[in-house]
This record gives sequence, C-alpha cells and structure tokens, in this order.
Amino acid sequence: MHILVILLTARLSAINELEGLENGAVDYLSKPFNPKILYAKVSVILQSRFHLKEYYQRQILLDPTEVAIPDEEKLLLEKVMSIVEANLSDREFNVPMLVKEMGMSQSAFYRKIKSITGQSVVEFIRDVRMKRIAQLLTSSSMRISEVAEMVGLEDIKHFRKTFQNLYNLSSSDYVKNFYENQFRKI
Repeated sequence: MHILVILLTARLSAINELEGLENGAVDYLSKPFNPKILYAKVSVILQSRFHLKEYYQRQILLDPTEVAIPDEEKLLLEKVMSIVEANLSDREFNVPMLVKEMGMSQSAFYRKIKSITGQSVVEFIRDVRMKRIAQLLTSSSMRISEVAEMVGLEDIKHFRKTFQNLYNLSSSDYVKNFYENQFRKI
C-alpha cells in the first residue's frame, strides 16, 4: 500500500520544507504544531484520496464528475486507461505488457495503481473490461456473448460470474434495468 507522509519537524527553513516536499512528503508541519491543524490536514488528504477513487470509478463508467484530483495521478490513470482500452480485444494482453507500456517498474506501478484505485492491477484491468461491456450492452444491439468476445473475454461462464459480482445483477438484468430506467426518464 502507498503510504502518505506528512513531515513533522523542527526545521523551519523554506529550503528544508522544499526538500521534504520534493522527496515525496504530502505536507510539511513545523514544531510547535497545533494538533487540530494536523488532524485537518490528514482529513483533507484522506478526503482527496476518497475523491480520487470516486473519480476513477466514474471515469471508467464515463459519467461526468467535478472531483478535483492531482494532475499527476489523473494523467497516470488516463494513460493506463487508454492503454488498457486500446488492448481490450487482445486476449493475450496482461499485466506485464501493461507495465512495459507504462515504462515503470512493476512494483512502483502496482503500488501507484493500488494507492489511486484501491485495486490490484489485475482487478483494474478486469473492471475496465467489465465496465466497457456494460457500456456496450446499453449502447448497442449486440448480444452478450458478442460483447464479451469483443473485449477479449472467451469464457462466458467466467464473464457472467464476474459481471454478477461487480454489478450484483446478471448482464441481461443489467441491460433490462438500464432500458427501464431510460424509459422512466422519458
């Protein structure tokens, strides 16, 4: 898991603060400190992480969102998403191929994805596939098996189980509910 660091130090100079932030600290507090300020900073950081995970979930579902997230993490997620989506139909696409495309070490990439999304890289790729399937099922007249094959899933039984676990509905019920909700809006 990615650990966020807030430096609490007696060093007061701007040079020390800059050095701490450049070396990966999320924030910098100098002594003496107010515990309420420390608590507020931790709270804001945790809220930001929660919003980032919320953004990730909505982005894959292609829902609009107004969540503000750090640009560096947003760019990383967008790059990962575009690579995964470009390789959706490739049944052989796997984690090592994604890591290579990202140009990062495997451990650093794993930690970064886990810290941003709360998921392993395998879960992330699986969810991108499932959510793309959900989108295709509701925006086309293709059969479920055709859509699953289109995104690189061969085993329909495994697909149905995975879809059910993610959405708490079978894929056919998901489509039915979607169209019923669309009808109610009219």
